[in-house]
Amino acid sequence: MHVTGNLALTSEPWLDGRTAWLAVSTRNGTSLVAFEVSPFAFADRPDLSITSPRSGARWTSVANVQGVFRLPGDWAQPTTFTYRVDDLPPVAIPVAERFRFQVDPQDFEPGRHQVVVRATFREGPPVEANILLLLPTVADERIDVEQLGQTYHAARVAFTVRQYVTENPASFLLVALVLLLLVVLALRVWVWLRPARRRIEVEYVPPE
Repeated sequence: MHVTGNLALTSEPWLDGRTAWLAVSTRNGTSLVAFEVSPFAFADRPDLSITSPRSGARWTSVANVQGVFRLPGDWAQPTTFTYRVDDLPPVAIPVAERFRFQVDPQDFEPGRHQVVVRATFREGPPVEANILLLLPTVADERIDVEQLGQTYHAARVAFTVRQYVTENPASFLLVALVLLLLVVLALRVWVWLRPARRRIEVEYVPPE
């Protein structure tokens, strides 16, 4: 029977597996309506996230955008997996748990630009993740050569420490030993330089 309009339930609906049963009121009495519920209604949503670069970063060179796409077992492979910058057409990228693509700022005008990664499926809602990239104008670029040199030197030192110390256990132990020796040497110098305590003996002589 063809039923149109709003359906008035005569009882609470119930589920049997993925089949939903509805008792509805029609002009001919009560009818039992059954329909299959998509398995995606009960599955966990995919996890799509962008790990770099940070949102709102100053975009002065080619941006390496990378992220993580985790797909639950109940979900099939997406029908499309793309990224899109602003209103430009989407660009297809391979489906992978860890994906990566590049965006060149030379193709865009200064200002804010939104990069959206999107996965769509044959069944189930799409998932999206996005970041904002800030492309500065020429007037925004005021370069202080002295400060730039200090920043570069600090970054180079930090990179060297991270690469050769924190990521190398042997170097980490060596640096820790050197710091301990410096502390011991500083204590010895402090003990040697501090004023020596004088000992004064006072003898009491009672009067005769």
